[in-house]
Parts: sequence; C-alpha cells; structure tokens
Amino acid sequence: TGGDDPVRALPQGIPVGPGRCRAPVRAGPGDSGVRFALVDVTTPADGVRSARLRDGRRLAYAEFGDPAGRPAFYFHGFPGSRKEGALIDRPARTRGVRVIAIDRPGYGGSDPCPGRSLLDWADDVAELADMLAVDRFLAIGASGGGPYVAACARRLADRLSGAGILCGMGPMDDPSLARD
Repeated sequence: TGGDDPVRALPQGIPVGPGRCRAPVRAGPGDSGVRFALVDVTTPADGVRSARLRDGRRLAYAEFGDPAGRPAFYFHGFPGSRKEGALIDRPARTRGVRVIAIDRPGYGGSDPCPGRSLLDWADDVAELADMLAVDRFLAIGASGGGPYVAACARRLADRLSGAGILCGMGPMDDPSLARD
C-alpha cells in the first residue's frame, strides 16, 4: 500500500536515495568479461567466504545452519559482523534453515563503500543471492541490522519469502521518542 513505507521510520541522516559507492571496478588478469566472480576464500579458522561484486568490492559472508535448508540472509547488529550468525547455527540446523550471514560494507571482511545509501544494501544482497543461486530467501536482522531488513523489504519484496527484525534499532534522533 502506498502509505506503508518500511524505510520511512529509518533514522534521519541515513541516505535512502539512489547512489552506489564510487569504488572503481577492478578487472583481474584474464578477465573473461564475466560481470562478477565468486571468490571462495574459506579458511578453516572461521569459515569466511567472500564474493567479488560487479563494482569490484569484496563482500564477506559465512554460512551456518543446514547447508541444504531454506535460505535466510542474516544482517548483523551495530557493531557486529557475520560471526553473529554462529549464535543461531544449532537452531537453524534443527529447523532446516541455511543462514548466510553477511558483513556490511566496511565491517569485518567486507570492503567499505563510501557514499552508499541504505537502499544500496539491498542491491548487494541481491547480487550475492544471485551468485549463490538463491532465488527466494528470508531476511533477518538484529538490532542495527533491522533497517537493512526494511531496505530489502522495500527493494526486494518479490524475492523475500519473509522478513524479521529482532530488537530493531529505530530512529535515535527523533525527539518524540525521548522520555522525561
């Protein structure tokens, strides 16, 4: 419905309009003209993987839960990282959920993205989902990850099978929320 804008309640000062980061696209040696390449850098120490996005940035993620389960992208709190996904590994396994926990730009192993907007996050998620051959998925965010779920709900509604915000962080600069 026209009045139900899930991003409307986001803190002021977070840009929600168009505008991708201005990172240059870095073509590697022997570039075959492929738009992106999945670069699996799994390490035994922490299971981190990364994907090289079309704009050349690296987006780090880790997988938890049931590898063959229903896909759910997990967006960490503020501050935080993909490692939060380990907290729900066991319940996700028993419930048949594949958790893909992503480091937002500038966090953990993900490259920063100067000039990005909140809605740009949905584009990064869609690109990673495409690389992982995930058509439909859940979006789950805790605390500071909540606004990123709202951005995905707005931009990727046709790809989401559900969305959940746990202890969502709301606008911290809204004077009407202050209590005496």
